[in-house]
Amino acid sequence: VPKPLPRPYNHVERRATGPAPFAATPPAQPPAPLAGLIFHMSRCGSTLIAQMLSELAATVSLSEPGPLDGVIRYALARPDIPQERHVALLRAMVAALARPRNSERRCFIKLDSWHILALPLFRAAFPGV
Repeated sequence: VPKPLPRPYNHVERRATGPAPFAATPPAQPPAPLAGLIFHMSRCGSTLIAQMLSELAATVSLSEPGPLDGVIRYALARPDIPQERHVALLRAMVAALARPRNSERRCFIKLDSWHILALPLFRAAFPGV
């Protein structure tokens, strides 16, 4: 006898938010400015670095955030869309994720290893980082 699925409705109906709301809606609070990106290879100490950064006062440290991954996948899957649009979406997602929880003044993001494929997009979106 097969075991019943928990929350079977979630497997039938999926919610999806298109990219437009992220680029069109400014965050309620100004985001903590992006201070650094951590690109990594497996087993290199990047998790330790992200955890150490999260212990610093006034720092938001994000580790492989799923919504950011979605924006990067979208950008790589849709080269037909102008890069300016992908840059705007990436900046909007980082702004949404980097909003201060307390009084943070900077943000660091640890990325998935394959995100190095989107390095030109990150450089275009955050040239000073």
